[in-house]
Amino acid sequence: MWGICLNNRLPEGTLFQRAVEYRKIDENTVMTIQPVQDQKIDIQDVRPIDKPPLYGYGDAVSVSDHPDRKGVIRDIIWHFERNVFVYYLEMDGKKNKTRYTEEELVAETVS
Repeated sequence: MWGICLNNRLPEGTLFQRAVEYRKIDENTVMTIQPVQDQKIDIQDVRPIDKPPLYGYGDAVSVSDHPDRKGVIRDIIWHFERNVFVYYLEMDGKKNKTRYTEEELVAETVS
């Protein structure tokens, strides 16, 4: 299952507004699978989403209008005003600060 983490009180606050893949461990708690494994979160702090993100953490992508700009997905945030996923990339080992939507990215094939 996928959802958006609404808890900003987690250690380091690393999951707030992030897309998280999770599984229920009991009626009140979920356990994250990605982007961070084994983080317990109260089920009320996760907003379920119907459709998971098109790209996952670590997926290789390129920018659709600049195919030479390639990277991997390092972060997936939910944009509440636009109701879309926003992706942040790592390019050449550096965190890129530009945010991209699904329409602006293309999956890279691994040879």
